[in-house]
Amino acid sequence: MSEYVISGGFCDLHRIAVGGVVTCFRVMRQTETDSKKEVYKRFCSELSIWHQLKHPNILPLIGATMEIFPGRFCFLLPWLSHGSIVRFIKTHPEHDKYLAISQIADGLDYLHNLDPPVWHKDIKGENVLVNDDLVCMITDFDLSWILEEQRSMTRGLATLYWSPPEILSDSPLDEDSRPRDVFSFGCTIYEILVGQVPKYIWWTVMKIQPLVLPPPRSPDWEPEEQQLWQMAERCLQVLPENRPLIADIKNEIISLRS
Repeated sequence: MSEYVISGGFCDLHRIAVGGVVTCFRVMRQTETDSKKEVYKRFCSELSIWHQLKHPNILPLIGATMEIFPGRFCFLLPWLSHGSIVRFIKTHPEHDKYLAISQIADGLDYLHNLDPPVWHKDIKGENVLVNDDLVCMITDFDLSWILEEQRSMTRGLATLYWSPPEILSDSPLDEDSRPRDVFSFGCTIYEILVGQVPKYIWWTVMKIQPLVLPPPRSPDWEPEEQQLWQMAERCLQVLPENRPLIADIKNEIISLRS
């Protein structure tokens, strides 16, 4: 028997024990306009990729089905009771922020260096979970197409705050989404350091005058945190070609404590 846990904007979560291990069923909401045959085909293709990902900082996909909840995509994932990194840090402000940022960079670097590479396209604090060993694990890969119509109508600024300016351009997006992931990673560094949704970044990049938000630098930051923010600033360059590769950022993060 599964235990209903919470209803989110685009899915319902059910906690269930499988073989004595607590797992999570993430049941996606249905759309009314999907071509079921094409969506199912892409669903299987994307899940095949996710299932093959093996890295300490990538949340493993245990399985998927449309049988338990008929007509709804259902993902079987490990249950991580600590939740997202941003929620965890709010209740555990003493947690090593450098370590969290380093682990996220490791996971992204792994994805970007696969052959073929995997783009995440939705990096943000809520999509980084913390396991029982306090290790950050990236989840929710580019499966937004499952609910594209719903998401486009309801997510609004909630996702734009982590998105680079080129997504608002009339020009088609480059197929290489590494710069997009790097920008979102910079926003995630902001989230972890400041503890806030990166509205300041979005308003600044889009040349919209912030109303009440202060600049993110804090006089209370340690030198290491100042250096991490400087890295974030490089990730947040307006032009995609000016953003560093995540591999370079990863190596720079390592050098801070070497």
